Amino acid sequence: MNWIVALVICFGQTCQPGWVPTDTFASKADCEMYSELYVEKARTIYPDSQGQLFCIVEDALAEAKDMAVKEGIVLKPAPTLAMLNDFIEKNPPAPDVPKQ
Repeated sequence: MNWIVALVICFGQTCQPGWVPTDTFASKADCEMYSELYVEKARTIYPDSQGQLFCIVEDALAEAKDMAVKEGIVLKPAPTLAMLNDFIEKNPPAPDVPKQ
């Protein structure tokens, strides 16, 4: 059984459900460790966002996609952790500037 990361990310009142494609895990524990790293990197890029990650079995994604289609919701693939790391490397965050 493979585990994947499903997520909901929100910017203000607008939220988007999705999943992290290509990265699958043999155990829920491995998926949860990946999720913690993912949140850390995503907060670097999207500091004003809110969201939640879930580790689900791969078969549940197919069911979620089917339910989403019936409800008119579009599930979109999210960037992988490698993509987030690449973005941060190419666009390092500005250092915090002390207020005077």
